[in-house]
Amino acid sequence: MLKINNYLVVNIFLTTTLLIFLASGIIAFLFKGFCIYIFLILSLINLYLISKRNYFEYEFDGNFIVIRKFSVLKYWKRKSVKPSLTMPCTYLVHYFVIRDHLTQVVVLKFKTSSRDIKVHFHLCGLAKNQKLGIYRSLEELQKANCNFISEKD
Repeated sequence: MLKINNYLVVNIFLTTTLLIFLASGIIAFLFKGFCIYIFLILSLINLYLISKRNYFEYEFDGNFIVIRKFSVLKYWKRKSVKPSLTMPCTYLVHYFVIRDHLTQVVVLKFKTSSRDIKVHFHLCGLAKNQKLGIYRSLEELQKANCNFISEKD
């Protein structure tokens, strides 16, 4: 089973933003300096950008592909979030890794009865143990599926 999500990274960004916001607010009230208010405004903008960030979740078990995307504001009601896409999926057609000088992007192609689905995600948005788990899951899928073709760029 292949399961990918970015919960940990988004939670870290959100926590650091809230800490910066809190520290800027305390310093602004203590020192009442003009520069501190600028930092406070910047942290509010950062908080807004983080709140617009989406969590994503991809699951593939060999029979179905399930894709869920939802905003940070809906995270606390995650039990009520329905999948954005659920389709019967016979196999993973192929995957490839695009290596850039700054990041790596993994692209997965799935074959369904009605259409092909392309899923891509940045590895920098995942925790280290998730990256290793993804590579391990892809290797297991490659061994289990005779229709699987691996291409690495």
